[in-house]
Amino acid sequence: MLNEESPYTTTVELCAYFRCTPRTLKRWQERKVNPMPAPKMRPSGQFYLYSKEEIDRWEEAMHKELETQH
Repeated sequence: MLNEESPYTTTVELCAYFRCTPRTLKRWQERKVNPMPAPKMRPSGQFYLYSKEEIDRWEEAMHKELETQH
């Protein structure tokens, strides 16, 4: 799970957490089944903020999806 200090997380933090690139996050958002939640805001024009609560729920759903495939 993500750090609980703030209700939001950035693209950089998500990429570090999931060990992926921003492009991978975008592809996950474009999935037909269980897409990654879209960012909630873009405060500075240089980065997006995502809801940690939504990302946590999505991550749990991803784990369940992977479990059913094995």
